[in-house]
Amino acid sequence: MVRKKILVIEDDADLSKFLRIRLDQNGFVTILAADGYEGLYKYLNEKPDLIILDVMLPDMDGYKICRKI
Repeated sequence: MVRKKILVIEDDADLSKFLRIRLDQNGFVTILAADGYEGLYKYLNEKPDLIILDVMLPDMDGYKICRKI
């Protein structure tokens, strides 16, 4: 069975760690990005099945990332 990939774009390290643990426990491959630019890079290179996106990021807000995707 192919495990689905989830990209988490979140600048709060504790929340990212929590999400990774919970998603991994439920059989997903979790990819983390700490800011918008890293998130876009990982989106293009990893081709995730789903993105969990924080709206308030330090360099580029989540709405702008959505428009770029």
